[in-house]
Amino acid sequence: MMTKTSDNSGKKRKPHPMPTKFRLTRSGWLFLLVTMLVGLAALKNQSALLYVLFGAMLAAAQLSAVIASNSLRYLELRRQAPSRVWQNQAVPMAYYVRNLKGRWCLGLTIEEVPPPRRNRRSKTAGNADMQAIHAASGYCASLPAHTVFRAGARFVATQRGRVSLDNVQVATDFPFGLVHATRRFADAENFQDIIVWPAMGRLKHQLLPHGAVELSSSAPSRATGGQDEFAGLREYRQDDNPRWIHWRRSAGRSELVVREMARPRPRTLWVVLDTHLPDRTAEADERRERAIRLAATIVEDALAQGYRVGAVLAHRGQVRVIPPAERRAQRVRLLDALAEVEDGPAPALAATLAHLRPGWLRQ
Repeated sequence: MMTKTSDNSGKKRKPHPMPTKFRLTRSGWLFLLVTMLVGLAALKNQSALLYVLFGAMLAAAQLSAVIASNSLRYLELRRQAPSRVWQNQAVPMAYYVRNLKGRWCLGLTIEEVPPPRRNRRSKTAGNADMQAIHAASGYCASLPAHTVFRAGARFVATQRGRVSLDNVQVATDFPFGLVHATRRFADAENFQDIIVWPAMGRLKHQLLPHGAVELSSSAPSRATGGQDEFAGLREYRQDDNPRWIHWRRSAGRSELVVREMARPRPRTLWVVLDTHLPDRTAEADERRERAIRLAATIVEDALAQGYRVGAVLAHRGQVRVIPPAERRAQRVRLLDALAEVEDGPAPALAATLAHLRPGWLRQ
């Protein structure tokens, strides 16, 4: 996707100078070997034609590096990515590349430089030198002068928590494929924090209804506007659904009457997460990660079924209580808290349960 930019809209911004790195490709190494052989043959045979060919090959290699460097020198790049993603799920993102110079740029590859992964002793977590995300990449075949190109990409976050994206790399092999030139964009505009929610699984169908009967009140509230229980009759209003008109009762009156429905009180679910580990082993860390993933799955499923969900969990060495609520804001609040559960020591289960008041369970 390409859009034209105007050169007359104010003062042109100068691109932030960044060093461009070069390395020879496989074709470049082969070309260099052939060039050296041609040079040796020219020295041995004292052939003017071989000297001309040797000079032309050296000029082609140098020209390839110069053109590749100029293609990356006057570029601006901006990343567009979601602020919250699920662990181990492919997420779409986009890169916007702007060409500030008056010439075309060809064969651009945009790649995310993945941040290092936090060190955990879990079998599935890996070591500190592993990547927190599988790098995303996009491609731009041609970028005309003073235009913006949108390159789509996907990435997969492999670790829950907060991931900082700051470095984006643009590379090109144009024009001859001999030199691979790369330039990193590490400006403040490209810095972005992404919260990775724990990986979500699948629950059995009967798990949540059984827990809700024990923990929440089944008495319906008298709040009207729902479609679950009959509450009575009232006069018809302009915004009422015509399907709820009670035609039999309306027949003997001068005005229409409608059935008024009552919505039962939403069921309340408390999620208590025990992250205390008596022994710090890889197996214990893996069990804790599985418990966090289970809690995230329960939260997502319960909110989708209309539950009021609260949570009690360890946070930075203390116990954090999130009161029950509904809707999207509560979903983000709960999943953010689960994503940022730290690896350090956590209070024992008894200390966690002590923050759960008995009156909350009778709501």
